[in-house]
Amino acid sequence: GVRAYGIGLVGALGGQLDRAIIVGLVSPEMMGIYVVAANASLVVAAFPTALGLVLLPKASGREAMDVMEMTSRSARVSLLVSLPAALALAAAGPFVIGMVYGPGFEGAVPVFRILLFEAVFRGLVLVLSQALMALNRPGLATIVDGTGLTVLLASLAVFVPAFGLIGAGASLVASALARLVLLMIFFRAFIGASLPAILPGPADVRAGQREQGWRSARAGPGTLRGATGARLEQPPGTASSIGTDHFDRARLRPGHHAGWTAGSALCRPGRGDGFGAAHRAP
Repeated sequence: GVRAYGIGLVGALGGQLDRAIIVGLVSPEMMGIYVVAANASLVVAAFPTALGLVLLPKASGREAMDVMEMTSRSARVSLLVSLPAALALAAAGPFVIGMVYGPGFEGAVPVFRILLFEAVFRGLVLVLSQALMALNRPGLATIVDGTGLTVLLASLAVFVPAFGLIGAGASLVASALARLVLLMIFFRAFIGASLPAILPGPADVRAGQREQGWRSARAGPGTLRGATGARLEQPPGTASSIGTDHFDRARLRPGHHAGWTAGSALCRPGRGDGFGAAHRAP
């Protein structure tokens, strides 16, 4: 509603404010280098942005404990994807910038590396902020973004004249960290929730492996794995037109096959399996 409009307004201002200020503090050549570095770093923020768009409608209307658990898990997934991507791009910075923009922009590499990690923190803040929105506290989210914008303004005014583009990158990092710290304070003070566990662990890696369908690749001959990971025996002579591991396979009798079904009932001639009809194989 109206209370959430401040988030969009502050977000729109913050997205371009750094360039609006830096353009008056550096030469046109340096400004061009900064724009190249900033645009190239956006790729790291793409995944957290998409994750936040999915998280909000899924978490809305749930209990605070459920919202915080979903948000913590999403934050860990965000770090699990964006941080390795940032590290890889930082290592390959000279090659990436030179290949995409040309050798004349290799001066953007140092600030590009800083902005990559700013994008990681910014994506993490975006994901965590969805918890405040889902719990009907958009005013707190607006305060978080407004605080980050204030820190950004002050930092740019101090660091850019002293350190140039490196100071600009450091200002953006300081802004993202300020929002992250304030979010943690708000979770404890206003939501009454424990601090979200944002560092990914082995369980998160294993969950990612399951989502990629690794369990199917490890299945032995003559077996299938359902969505729960259980091994289901496939009798000889049985055909199934289910072409994805996201559905449980039904155990079929010889001479029968299932259509596009997701049930686990035992199929018999002329009997459906709950989602579609069983058909006799030719």
